[in-house]
Amino acid sequence: KLYHSATGAANSFSKLVGVTDAPAMGSSPAKIEVTELDMTSKAYIPDRVDIPDLEFNYNYNAANWLAVKTVADGLTTAYFMLILQDGSGFVITGIGTTFLNEVALGGAVTAKLTIVATDITDKTSAEVDALTLGS
Repeated sequence: KLYHSATGAANSFSKLVGVTDAPAMGSSPAKIEVTELDMTSKAYIPDRVDIPDLEFNYNYNAANWLAVKTVADGLTTAYFMLILQDGSGFVITGIGTTFLNEVALGGAVTAKLTIVATDITDKTSAEVDALTLGS
C-alpha cells in the first residue's frame, strides 16, 4: 500500500493507492579508487549513495488517477510511505509525477507514479502505526 502526507507529521499519512509493484528502496554505492603506487592490488572506498527515482505501478481507474494526480503534480515536495506486508515501511520525501502506461488488448490498464526522491527512511511497524491515520 502507498500512503501520502503533505507534512510527514505523526498521524498525517492516509492511503493514497494500492500498488501492483514497488521499486528497490536504494542502490549500491559507486566506488572510488584509492590505490597507492606501492600497493599490489587496487583499493576502493564507497562513494555517496545515489537515491534512485522510484517508480510504482497502480491500477488505473478514475478515483486512483485523481488521487495520485492531486498529490503528484511534478512541482510540490510531498511525503509518501510504502507499507510492506509485515507492517514496516519506508517514508519517501520527493516530488511525484504520474502518467498512464501503455494500453494493450486483454491487459489491465495501469498507471505509473514516479517519485524523484530526496530522502528514503526505513520505518518499523510501530513507527508506521504512529504515522498513519488508518488503512
